[in-house]
Amino acid sequence: MRTLLAAILLLLAQDKDEIRLLVRADDMGVALGVNEACIRSCKDGIARSVEVIVPGPWFLDAVRRLQENPEIDVGIHLCLTSEWEKVKWRPLTASPSLADKDGYFYPMTRQRKDFPPGTGLYDANPRPEEIERELRTQIELLKRHVPRISHASAHMGAATATPEARAIAEKLCREYGLRLEAKGLQGVRGWSGSQKSAEQKESDLVAAIEKLTPGSWIIVEHPGVDTEEMRAMGHKGYENVAADRAGVTRAFTSDKVKAAIKARGVKLISHLDLPLNPESSYAFSAKIVRVVPSGEIEGGALLTTDVDPRWGVEFEVVKTLKGVPPAEPGKRVVYAIHSPAQTLQGNQAAGTEVVVTGEREHPKADASRHRIVVTRP
Repeated sequence: MRTLLAAILLLLAQDKDEIRLLVRADDMGVALGVNEACIRSCKDGIARSVEVIVPGPWFLDAVRRLQENPEIDVGIHLCLTSEWEKVKWRPLTASPSLADKDGYFYPMTRQRKDFPPGTGLYDANPRPEEIERELRTQIELLKRHVPRISHASAHMGAATATPEARAIAEKLCREYGLRLEAKGLQGVRGWSGSQKSAEQKESDLVAAIEKLTPGSWIIVEHPGVDTEEMRAMGHKGYENVAADRAGVTRAFTSDKVKAAIKARGVKLISHLDLPLNPESSYAFSAKIVRVVPSGEIEGGALLTTDVDPRWGVEFEVVKTLKGVPPAEPGKRVVYAIHSPAQTLQGNQAAGTEVVVTGEREHPKADASRHRIVVTRP
């Protein structure tokens, strides 16, 4: 008993002393250069989560890149605004209260004094039912293409800018099994900014990492590349978008930054490391038994947060790794999923050893939907 207690205390001490850092790359879908930079920031850099703007003009390119990189954690950047002057996007739904006179989203969340009149979303009194319909459509479209999305955030803060809008976002996140933002994390600020050069961003991020204290931290920034496409992006007061965001990419992929992370022993995390509810999480090692069309499932399957589930994947539980899985070791469990190729990341053969990490949407409900991530051990 004393040995067990000592081990528990040691683990608690290690957790207490650990520096955890979530680096989030925002705005996939709005530009080809943004899509390239966000993926590069994850594969060659320190970013571990990306945010997708579904109404963005380069959404389908973002989808393709994320399907090709199934290890990247994906969030939906709930969008109700379109800020740039020369490139715009519109609501996916027929929602006139969300659109300006040209049918585009309003540029700003609230009217700015230095902007033309009629450019603030909430000054135009958007209808709550149209906000909900639009955000629901965005979530369902992204989940149809990338079922593994784990969380949601608000582009320019618009989807959570009022108590009524936040209540809608929270309701939808509960319904689709998504975390809303990264609660409880401390922000790492002061290293970036449009007036800083790429070199300054890199050196200032190294300095910020060196000053981190034990705890959980978050960096939210916007990677990009300095191309003709992105040099055409901007609005009044922020004209150097391409140079600014290329500097973010340089910092996120910098060898000096990665060396500072390693030297401090910083653990890079994603939203997947932030449970919906401590009681809801579980994990188990398993073997794939079979993948069958949903109509061939005998005895039913556990519902997941996937939109339009058409397949069932059956696992044989080998060992409980965390929490309380839906089946004991030696038993089998079937989940209803949309895409075997995406959920199983190409590992569909019977007998394949995997680790299933899951979360119950409502931990105390027998009929709760599950969000699962399947990886190789």
